[in-house]
Amino acid sequence: MAVLFLRDPGVGLSTSSHLSFSAAMGVALLRKPLAGWMRAGDSKVLQLLVTTLAAQAAVAPVLALHFGRVSLLAAVSNLLVLPVLPLLMGLALLSALLGMAGVPGAGMAMTAALPLVRWIMGVAGITASCGWAEIRLISLSGWWVAAYYAALAAAVWAPAGARRAAKALLTFMMLAAVLWGTGWAAPRGGVPEGTRVTFMDVGQGDACLIEGASGATVLVDGGKEEARLAEELRSRGVRYLDLVVVSHAEADHVGGLGAALEECRVGAVVRARAGVEGTEGGFFRRAEEMGVPVREVARGDLIAVGDLHLRVMAPPAEVEDSVSRNDLSLVLEVKGPGVDMVLPGDVEEAGQGALMEGKLPDCDVLKVPHHGGYAEGGEEFFRRLRPEIAVISVGQGNPYGHPSPAVLEALERVGCAVYRTDQRGDIVIVTEEGGFRVRCER
Repeated sequence: MAVLFLRDPGVGLSTSSHLSFSAAMGVALLRKPLAGWMRAGDSKVLQLLVTTLAAQAAVAPVLALHFGRVSLLAAVSNLLVLPVLPLLMGLALLSALLGMAGVPGAGMAMTAALPLVRWIMGVAGITASCGWAEIRLISLSGWWVAAYYAALAAAVWAPAGARRAAKALLTFMMLAAVLWGTGWAAPRGGVPEGTRVTFMDVGQGDACLIEGASGATVLVDGGKEEARLAEELRSRGVRYLDLVVVSHAEADHVGGLGAALEECRVGAVVRARAGVEGTEGGFFRRAEEMGVPVREVARGDLIAVGDLHLRVMAPPAEVEDSVSRNDLSLVLEVKGPGVDMVLPGDVEEAGQGALMEGKLPDCDVLKVPHHGGYAEGGEEFFRRLRPEIAVISVGQGNPYGHPSPAVLEALERVGCAVYRTDQRGDIVIVTEEGGFRVRCER
């Protein structure tokens, strides 16, 4: 791992490297103490169990941090997979060495390894499909993960008295994470949940998941990074999307949407009829190649998905060439049980002005356009919409100065509650009897 990091420091930023490194360190550092505690002795079965538990103890916080879930069947899965790994790695190494030496038949070693690969994938697929065996958590902070590893290290290597205290702290941290995480994700007060809107923290970009009470699912934009959106979708167990809506083809809105095609079955992709190609126009070709229909819409079009109703407010079917790409953003009014929401993409002064030439709806929730960037006349735009909740999807420490202090002041004068993904992480708005419940990751 150290050699890979020295050759390419970017490797250390990937989720897969975090998982691999933590699993390897867990086996190297925790296996011997665990074997002593469990009195594994010479039992091969207990030794395998100790190995997988050591890896899981080290990997669990990384899984919670990146995916918001931990599987209770991981240890069982590992027990079934570990015995075949040495043979698989040996065959892969043999194939690589033969290939490098130019010896004929190098591929035969990998052909022999295929049944082992199928076995591993089959075990992973079966255990991953058991949703009842997952503990779902909110995405824990890096500070919690650091504290967990410190307590784990103290529980193994500290003096006897300190070890007992560290074990107690470790137990408390794990119970607190489970109770807080599952409690955060569960309906409260016995009131059935209605529409759920999740503004996902994807950095400097937009990604909004809308889930109707009927089970309808609509994803509007996907941020810039596929890996980040994939983690968000996995952590919520999203496997099917009725619609993927692209507000406009800029990288911070459509760049991550390839993950939606890979992680989910997608019913259709929706985009504006005007200004359809942009810096990331290749996403639409990718969708069509995968057999996902791409639909074009324009102002006045209506889309019904279960109990969710989408009205296209802009842009019109035909626009002048001088209109900026941001002002060609698809602007949607989304209605679901108990909520009326406006998602205006990145529309700026001209786009907001064009919208104000017509009648604007009173909305409950507004996604603040262009990540809170300043637009002259923006306060009037907010006043006409009269939102109760305004959400700013924005990256921490972004170089654009978003959100603008003038926009924040305007929203304060309008009197709506303001939530920012750079400060609060994922923002979930759930309709319930009498109003809304807002849950924030931070």
